[in-house]
Amino acid sequence: MVFRNGNENLDQWLARKDFHGRKAEAERKISRRHAKKVAPLELQLPRVPDGAPSFLYSTEPPTFAEIALQHPDAPFHGRNARVRYKSHWPQGQILEASEQEALDQTFERLSTFLQFAHHRDSLNFHVDSFAELLANLYLIGAPERRKAVTAMTERLMAHAHSNEVRMLMPNKRSDLYTGTLMLDTLGRMNEQMGGSLQQYIDQISVSDSPEETVQWYAENPSTRRIIIPDDQVMSGMQSRSMHLRLFNQGLDRGIEPQQMRDGIEMMLMAGRSPDQEHEDLYRVKNTDFNVYAYYRTLGISGIRFNDVVTVLSTHCPGDFGFTEPQEALFKDVEKWYGVGGAQPSILHQSWTIKPYDTDENGVFMYPEFQNQWEYVKAMMGNRMLVQPNTGSQH
Repeated sequence: MVFRNGNENLDQWLARKDFHGRKAEAERKISRRHAKKVAPLELQLPRVPDGAPSFLYSTEPPTFAEIALQHPDAPFHGRNARVRYKSHWPQGQILEASEQEALDQTFERLSTFLQFAHHRDSLNFHVDSFAELLANLYLIGAPERRKAVTAMTERLMAHAHSNEVRMLMPNKRSDLYTGTLMLDTLGRMNEQMGGSLQQYIDQISVSDSPEETVQWYAENPSTRRIIIPDDQVMSGMQSRSMHLRLFNQGLDRGIEPQQMRDGIEMMLMAGRSPDQEHEDLYRVKNTDFNVYAYYRTLGISGIRFNDVVTVLSTHCPGDFGFTEPQEALFKDVEKWYGVGGAQPSILHQSWTIKPYDTDENGVFMYPEFQNQWEYVKAMMGNRMLVQPNTGSQH
């Protein structure tokens, strides 16, 4: 599969658009005040001094452009993890594909419509914007997810080295999914190491109640930590809302703002790095809350995606920066040329079944994740204070 934009291949297009120069410019916006690169496993995690970077990360995820340039003919070869999705017809039937098949289908469709638009004057305004989308698109598939979860698990152990840890999963969706993967990884590591990590497991409990969690933390803030796991943060609206709720409840219980900052960390597979233009991305009540993201994503100014981060996560492809430009082009192609076949691809928020979706009995739609959940529940015992949502398919 070779990406082409008219007569240019992707490498030529990137050079003409100075993609690497614009990525460097995005990097320059990230000062030491905003972000710091760290190793996930530091068994003595220092308290974060006031004014220090509150956003910590370990690396950057690959972009589609980088993967395509390395392996232009088969960029997604060997990605065998399963993706479940609803069929278009017969409507609602549950089908499966490998991650490789899903990615190949997605980008073949995008490239086909991009080529179509390139040769139609009325659609030309889509061309550079669409190519920009593919160039700026971060990919987080199964291999990237495994690396992130392993690093997050190591950091969870670092917190549990000298503190009691409460993992908070209030939405019971992507937070429950991410937290379960972390605890499953910790449990398997413990088995492989003959039970030598049990001391860390015994320090961890799990809740879906912000109120109960703040009450737990207020009993001994000096030796307790709240960890909020999740897969990714785009705009930061949901994370700010949750932290504001926690901060307000903590202040109502007499906890100082600095103690609340010290005691809470959001732990992500991927998160947008705050920069000079988005300094309040992880800030509530004039206080930056602590975020660790294994993958740091950047907002690179594009033609139509003005400083938008676009991420394609194969387990949950819900980023509007990825789906909306496609739908705008597809609608114009159909409107002006009557060309059909522009249905959503497998990797589309409307069709992909998320691992944390459940049936009417509260059973997860992915059997492998249901097995991981059962394993974690048994491992945590009465320290697992969470039940999955019922019939939660979106």
